[in-house]
Amino acid sequence: MGQSGAFAGIQVVLDGGSWKEGTDELLGFADTAICSNDFKPPGCANEDEVIDYLIGRGVANIAITKGAHPIRFQSDAASGSVRVPLIEPVDTMGAGDIFHGAFLLLFV
Repeated sequence: MGQSGAFAGIQVVLDGGSWKEGTDELLGFADTAICSNDFKPPGCANEDEVIDYLIGRGVANIAITKGAHPIRFQSDAASGSVRVPLIEPVDTMGAGDIFHGAFLLLFV
């Protein structure tokens, strides 16, 4: 298992769109995981199991996005959900990338 980026003085944010080979190894370096609802580690069938899995791998801050549904978050400091504003989407291409970029700009 690796060490988190914070140990080296940097924050590491994982973009978890879906589970892929090698993801488990990357989790050892992640301080934050922002995952889509499609992100399902082996043996995980629901959000609670995904969050428990990530915490068990040492991820300190977790968010799960679900399209137009509230974003669930979990950290040592707080947990809960954030409502997503209702909009009339024209094109959702790159929406996750924009979300991750905004997170990095505001919080890292």
